[in-house]
Amino acid sequence: MASGKSFSDYRHFVRRYAQFSKVFYLSQSLLPKERGLSSKSQEVLCMLNKRRTDAQRIIAELNSSLSSVCADCKGECCRGSYDHFTYIDYWLRRYSESPLQTCGTEGFVPFRQSLLKRFGLHDQSNDKIGRNGCTFLHDGGCRLAVTDRPIRCVAFTCSRLRRAMDTQKHVMYGRLIRDLFLTSVCAFNILKEEADFPTRYGYLSLLVTP
Repeated sequence: MASGKSFSDYRHFVRRYAQFSKVFYLSQSLLPKERGLSSKSQEVLCMLNKRRTDAQRIIAELNSSLSSVCADCKGECCRGSYDHFTYIDYWLRRYSESPLQTCGTEGFVPFRQSLLKRFGLHDQSNDKIGRNGCTFLHDGGCRLAVTDRPIRCVAFTCSRLRRAMDTQKHVMYGRLIRDLFLTSVCAFNILKEEADFPTRYGYLSLLVTP
């Protein structure tokens, strides 16, 4: 049973988060942020943003019984003095009532660092990054409501959080993260179309993500 859950963790959480990172990285070079989009693309992005907020709202409800896990580690996953919002976050909210003014860039993660992180090992080369560097993090947790947080922050689940989930919650959480991923991919596809990139751009990279 334990091995079954470990594979489920890998498939629905660990690998999925790596795929999120690929989408974030590939999307940032498609269009300049000041570029205007067609009315059709604006409409679809607004629909996708509602889908995002709905998924994150349900995740917030699931997290209500798991809040002690995050409180104990005091935001270890919030490390890094960089903007946690990505270009996908930016474009999803661009035409909403609460657009983002800025966003960060997704750097390429070297294989060594990716491998260490995959197996939960410490990467000493990352020690220079300030702990709890996110400007939205304070002693009581994140200042942002879950529906307002970057997708990366909601999609990431540590092993402690996953161990605290019962089977039903584990399955539901995985489905919601999958929905957030599909929402991100749909936004990515819109940006590709607006930038006149081929439809297949990025698909192989996502497919072979370990």
